[in-house]
Amino acid sequence: IPAVEAPSAATREQEEEEDPTLAIVAKGEAASALCKRGESKECFAPENPVTWERIEGADADSRRNAEVRPADDIEACKRLCEARRYGGFAVYRGNAYFRRAHAETLRARMHWDEFPETTFYLCVGLPKRKMSFLSH
Repeated sequence: IPAVEAPSAATREQEEEEDPTLAIVAKGEAASALCKRGESKECFAPENPVTWERIEGADADSRRNAEVRPADDIEACKRLCEARRYGGFAVYRGNAYFRRAHAETLRARMHWDEFPETTFYLCVGLPKRKMSFLSH
């Protein structure tokens, strides 16, 4: 995983203003509340609860980061991952590196031999993302 500087507090505040998902996740409110209020287009059905797998010394899709955040609150990282429908994230030296690929794809791409300092959190149960070349 390449060294990446975590966003500053001012940068995070600006990002939270632009994306209400981040502010809600940062304040500890469950990501599913966004869906209930109709404030997120990235919702998953409550009948499909997610589970988390913690995998020590492993990584998948390294250098394919959807975004990087400080990993000082793993539960907040999990909520962000669910809200954004990422397949999981790797924690390495204090940062969380979020992966856009689906959890099953990440599981198939998992490597253990090169990442002794990394812990990977796999978000199992989210539906696959709809790929759109026009939306991002």
